[in-house]
Parts: sequence; C-alpha cells; structure tokens
Amino acid sequence: MEIWDSSDQTWTSLEEAVLQEATSYKWRCKTQDPFQLHMQGIPLPMVKVGDDWTGTIETPFQCGTVRFTLISNETKEISQFIYPDNRKMLLQDYEQMLADILEEGMICFQAEGLERDVTASGRTNKPSYLQWQYIKNNMLRLRKIFKLIENNPIRVLKREDRLLKKEQVKTVTQRTASWIERYGQRYGWTQNSMPNHIQTNKAEETYQTYENQVVLTQLLQLRQLLLQYRGSDLEEMESEAQEYLDWISFWLTRSFLKNVSPFNGTIRTSQAFRKHPYYKEWFKWFQSLYEFQNVSFDMDQSLGLKDTYDIYEIWAYLQVVKVLRELDLIENYQGLFVKEEERFFLSLGKNKESRMKLKGEGYLTFQRLIQNNSKPFYTYTQRMIPDITIEYKDEMVIFDPKYRVDSNIPNALAEMHKYRDGIIQRETGERVVTGVYILTPRQATYSEEKDFYSKEYQEKYGMGAFLFKPGSTMDEFRSWMER
Repeated sequence: MEIWDSSDQTWTSLEEAVLQEATSYKWRCKTQDPFQLHMQGIPLPMVKVGDDWTGTIETPFQCGTVRFTLISNETKEISQFIYPDNRKMLLQDYEQMLADILEEGMICFQAEGLERDVTASGRTNKPSYLQWQYIKNNMLRLRKIFKLIENNPIRVLKREDRLLKKEQVKTVTQRTASWIERYGQRYGWTQNSMPNHIQTNKAEETYQTYENQVVLTQLLQLRQLLLQYRGSDLEEMESEAQEYLDWISFWLTRSFLKNVSPFNGTIRTSQAFRKHPYYKEWFKWFQSLYEFQNVSFDMDQSLGLKDTYDIYEIWAYLQVVKVLRELDLIENYQGLFVKEEERFFLSLGKNKESRMKLKGEGYLTFQRLIQNNSKPFYTYTQRMIPDITIEYKDEMVIFDPKYRVDSNIPNALAEMHKYRDGIIQRETGERVVTGVYILTPRQATYSEEKDFYSKEYQEKYGMGAFLFKPGSTMDEFRSWMER
C-alpha cells in the first residue's frame, strides 16, 4: 500500500507517509486479490488499473489519529496521524487577533471623542462575547493548570503555641520546661507528677497562603461570571457554561482549598505568581480573562465571532483601519460604532454594513452590500457583499480576507474577477473596481505564487495578495496604501 508524495515526487508506504489535513493523496496497492480500503471504517472508492488498485484519499480539515483498514485475504489495520494544515492559526494567533481588535477599537473610540458612557477603561467582570470566546478556548488549559497546582500546592509550616494533654506532648524543649515551672501548678503539677495539660509549640503544614487564597477567590469570581453566561439566550453557550460550572464545583472541594479562606482586597503579583511555574500560568490566565472589556460587546449583538474565519475578517478590517488611521486618512470613526441603550458597541456584524468617512471623497466599508437596485454602484449578476471596500469618487478597491484558501492563491484570485467585472457605476455604466486583493495569513507556498505578493504584479494587474498575519508588520500593505 503506497501513497504518492508530491513533495519528493515518489511513492512511499502508507505507514511512512506524512499526511496533512485538507489534502488529496493518490494511493495504489499491488494485489491480484479482491481488495478494499477503509478510512475510519468508511470504504473508499477505487478502480483496477493493470495490476494495481488505485484511488484517492481526501483527508479532513482536522488533525489527529486516523485508522486505515486494508481488507483482502487477510485484514490489516494501519494507524496514521494527520498533521495540521499550515494554513491554520495557532492559539496565540487567535488570542492576538482578539487583543488587536480590542486595542484598535479602543484607539478609534478615543480618537472620535464620543460620549464616555461606555465601558472604555480598566478591567471588569461583566460578560462579553469576546471574553466568552477566551473562556471557551482556554478552559481546558485552566483545568490542566489547576490539576498541576492541586498535585503540588504551595504550603507553609505554621508554628503556634497549643495547650495539649500531657500524653499528646511528643517533645519537651527548654521553652516547655520554662512554661511548666511558671504555670505548671495551675494545671496540677507537683513534685511527683506532671501537669495534666502542657503548653507546647506545635508546627503544622497549612495551605492558608496568599497564593491559595487568590486561587480560591478567582475560582469564586469565575463561577459568578459563568452563571451570567449560563443565563444567556444562546443554547450552546448555556450548556457549555454549565459544564464549566461543574468543573469549578469539583475544584472547590479539593482538599488543599478546604481550610483556605478567600482573599479580600486588591490582588497583587507575589513572588510565587511571578516565578512559580504553575501559579504563574494561573495568574496570567486570569489577567487575560479581564482584558476583554475595553469596548463593550453585548451578547445580543450578532457579531459572528463563533468561528476563527469570522474573527479574522473583523481583525483584517481593523488592521486596514489602523493603517489608514496612522496615515491620517480617516475623517471620522462614527461608522465604526453603534449606540444602543446609552452604550456603544463595535458595529461589525455579518451583513451589517459598517461605513467610515475618509478624507476627501472616500469611504471605507465593511460588508458593503451591492445588488441590482443599489446606488451609486450596482451588479447585473448576483448580489455581492465584498468584505472590505475602499471607495474614492467613482473607483473602488476590494479586499477579501481569506483565513483558509481552499485550494490555492490562483483559484482564490480567479473568484475575485466577479467583483472586477460585475460591479457597475449606475450613471455611467462603467466598471468601477480598479483593484482586488486577497488578505491571507498564509505565506506563498509555491514559487509561482510569490508573484501575487509582489509590488510589480499588483501594479501591473491591479490584483494580488497581502500577508495579513497576527504579529506581522504588514509593511508591503502599508507601502501599497501610501502609494
């Protein structure tokens, strides 16, 4: 059983093949006997070509262990691993996008100088959709951290004077003898007998430390926060919040927390929270938890933040806003915010056109709606909603964030021709789109794709791709915008 390795241009055995998710692989098996190939128990289609059985394996857009079953005269099982597609972002990229969205939203809000009846500074325990996304994506990590702390909690030896029965006293020190001479007669001490009770200094291990008090306090705060999420109208959020509440209820029964009292006061970073490998991660987790409320996000707002590609679109739009802002090309930011019940929200929902005025006669729009009856531009084919558009007078440039490019850059760019050819100026009948560009976190994989990222290609054809990856500088895009 062999798999075709396109990188090495050779056949390799199924056991040694390196499989990647969302990829198509050709396979062949030399046998004269009847033959079947199952993947995860599902038979795969195949054809007989000469002495070979051949077919195609399509790996899912998921990584993990996969089981192949080869059925002929005898049955053989092969366990393989599907590696993550390099188009996928890492968890830190995801968290970086959320932080960037909040940061740019806050800067724009301050730049606009709107009324300050919005939660615009500090940390808060109020629920938000972004905060829920953080909890959902990091709760498993918190569970692992808690398990590590439970197995090795911080404890101290606490010494205190206690009055014990004489048979309970294990050691007698000089301090104990001095106490007997001074107070012994009060407890029945005579020349012929020891006192019935003796005061001695006893050392006991205790978990009543500042760090454990903070752990307990933060668990109680997280429980209160999850109760609010459980009361939401979203069924999925309600069930998941209940599951997390069950975890916390179990954690609160752990032995090292039983005699610990919650900490009252301002929580500060201690030496252990700075350096202890487990407590440091715990403290950082809760620090991040309360960073998601600089600009309010209401759970009633349909922000479409359930999937990474939705967040990537919003993040990419705000990165375009950031570049325009730093180039001093934005006239006002009002289109970025919506006011409801005396509070402000970022107005970046799916199919909810958000428009900002640029200096001169330009506009920056998120989810621009163009159809056969729209003005001043219309489409004579299908309804179109390009993700990001910049309009200036009678010209338009379109950016399409592509978190996952399904096959490759050329195919994705080919789809952009519908915007170039199908959007018309109603009065003149002229095509108005002068440039279409893909925004993607993916580097050019093949040599022929590198041209799409180059300045020369973009200027010659009015189309191409820009690298938009969390943490990257996006210098090429900034240079393009300046030009």
